[in-house]
Order: sequence, then C-alpha cells, then structure tokens
Amino acid sequence: TFGGRATPLILLDDVEISTSDLNNLPAETIESFSILKDASETAQYGSRGASGVIEVATKKGKGGAFSISYDGSFGVEAVYKNMKMLSGDDFRAVASERNIDILDLGYNTNFPDEITRTGIVQNHHIALGGGSETSNYRASLGVMDWDGVVRTNDFQNFTVKLDIAQRAFNDRLKIDLGVFGSLQKNRYL
Repeated sequence: TFGGRATPLILLDDVEISTSDLNNLPAETIESFSILKDASETAQYGSRGASGVIEVATKKGKGGAFSISYDGSFGVEAVYKNMKMLSGDDFRAVASERNIDILDLGYNTNFPDEITRTGIVQNHHIALGGGSETSNYRASLGVMDWDGVVRTNDFQNFTVKLDIAQRAFNDRLKIDLGVFGSLQKNRYL
C-alpha cells in the first residue's frame, strides 16, 4: 500500500490490539483464531480492515465446578556450528608472516566460547476457573523465560488475563469484564 496501513486489523475479544500485543499473548489462552481476508468478510470493519482482519477469541470461564490447569515446557538451545577461529598463537604467526602490525597483549581467547552458552527456554501457564449458571470466571498467569544462546540476550514475559461474566434479571443484563496485562524484561548488553 502507498502511505496506508499495511498491517491487518487485529481484534482480541473484539478489541483492537497491536501486533506486539498479539505476540505477548500465551497460546494457551487462545480459544479460536480466524483470519478474514475477503472483502465481504472485512466489510463490517470498513477501511480499517482493508489489509485483512485477524480475530482472536480467548478462553472464558464456564459454569460448573472449580477447575485448574497447568501447561509448561522446557527447551534447550545450542549453537549448531561456529566459525573456525585462529588461536592467539596462530593469529600472531599469520600477522608475522604477512608483516602486519597488531596490538598483542598476549591473550589466547576463544571468542565464540566466550560469547555463547547453552540457552534455556521455559514456558509456564496456569489457569483457574469456574462458575454457576449466572456467573463465571477464568484467571490465568503465564511466564516465559528465555536465556538466549548469546550470553547477553535474556528475555522474560509475564502475562495475566482475567475474565468475569455475570448475567442478571433473567438474562436481560449481561456484564462481561476482560483484562489482559503483559510485562516484558529484555536484557541486551
């Protein structure tokens, strides 16, 4: 597009959000994910839906007994292949052969080993919910902790989501409350 919106309209429970907000949403909280791309499907959104619409519906509380669920994962990252580097002695020998002046402090550092590490990724998500015929709730908490392969790259994402629904006056009044929050901590030195 020229000077227009090139990203799709993203709706989370019928509320417009940004792409970064969608990236922060834990997959465990998603009930359904729809991509609307035809003009007839996006017509209700007007010009905002010209580049398509992504509708995301999250899980809500259900009437019935109290329930609790946990979903977690753990992963390890490693460097597949590093470039072969000269040792300090080999570098000094090559520089001497080619008459190149270098600043030599006498160290023999293996920089790929100094920069990288075994990375660890952890995801934890806990949700609880319940309710009755006229009211229900669901609360969830998610934590993602990523210690990257590069030693100075760490990332943490904390998310919380709360949904409460209440019906009253023989279903003539329905109140829905939904709150989503995310806190990110990056460390790039």
